[in-house]
Amino acid sequence: MALECLALFRLWREVEDSQLVADTARSAATQLLKVQQVKERLLRVASHELNTPLTPIKIQLRLMSDPSFLKDAPRREAIIRILERNFGRLERVVTSVLDVVRIDNDKIRIQLKTQDVASLAKSSIDAYAEVAQVKNINIGTDFLPSMATVDGERVSQVFDNLLSNAIKYTPEGGEIIMRVRPVDEDIIIEVEDTGAGLTAAQILQLFEPFGMVHGDDDVRGGTGLGLYVCKGIVEAHGGMVGALSAGPGRGTTFWARLPAGIA
Repeated sequence: MALECLALFRLWREVEDSQLVADTARSAATQLLKVQQVKERLLRVASHELNTPLTPIKIQLRLMSDPSFLKDAPRREAIIRILERNFGRLERVVTSVLDVVRIDNDKIRIQLKTQDVASLAKSSIDAYAEVAQVKNINIGTDFLPSMATVDGERVSQVFDNLLSNAIKYTPEGGEIIMRVRPVDEDIIIEVEDTGAGLTAAQILQLFEPFGMVHGDDDVRGGTGLGLYVCKGIVEAHGGMVGALSAGPGRGTTFWARLPAGIA
């Protein structure tokens, strides 16, 4: 009887081990498929986003070959503005794609320096003031001195993404409030808007690659990579990022928590 029990036990363990191997294989296959799908979509989005500004650039460059180009100052200035705008979009797309690759391969570089995070936030607001003004959006601030050892360029990238995202989804006449303050040994960042708002299910998708939860980012000029890059930058600093919303039409608050890291 003891031998029979031992044999049954060994058989049960073999079945259990086989099941574990099968489950592991299925999980690995699912993960590999997901990675492949993300890569394929990344290539499609990159191709689309790169071609979109290239078309007007080609057109404007052809117009510049007209002998009258140098003599027509207003026309020349208009063409230069179009070129600058589309070259800027190209640069943003290339930067986002490269950052996604770096994040996925754990190779995002962080160069640390002690500085005031609130000053970085103010610089981002200054950069987007004109864009907000076009939509008559008021940007309020609630800043406290917030010294931290961070990569200033990367943290500015987070502010830029969060602020541009808030402006994009806030209707004309809306309001955005940016807050930066020290809490215990961390720096808390919040960007609150009176925009489209989100469901709980949408919040879960936000920080994934191509998390275009409103479904119209192509129209708005987004790639669906910005918030994923933000998450990668914040986590590379040892921090966390998230979002809160009371529901559709009731605005959204994006938040990040960065370790101050000052010895």
